[in-house]
Amino acid sequence: MSPRVVAVVVTWNRRDLLVESLAAIEAQTLKPTATVVVDNASIDGTTDLLDGSYGHLEVVHLTSNIGGAGGFAAGIERALTLDPDLSGSLMTTPCRSRPPPNGSPTRGGSTQVATTRAHG
Repeated sequence: MSPRVVAVVVTWNRRDLLVESLAAIEAQTLKPTATVVVDNASIDGTTDLLDGSYGHLEVVHLTSNIGGAGGFAAGIERALTLDPDLSGSLMTTPCRSRPPPNGSPTRGGSTQVATTRAHG
């Protein structure tokens, strides 16, 4: 039996990177049982995108930006209600999700990933 994995994605005004991140999650060999997206009060159309194209996801719409750590906390709180064996978190930040083609270093942020065991 496959483990129950819940992915948590925290985003704020990164609509295009969010689409890319969600596609990458769906392309995994072991797809998560559920994906929780925490929208940290985006104003760039992220909310409409999530409500219109990603209705199958668990979405937490925050009314104010509570930062990355606060977003992770809200996402993990929702993920734990889904009874996962493991949850993984991804925060979209103002950076590239992979190095630029010319090999120069990525600047301006990073993609952060963390995992949490839910059961023993």
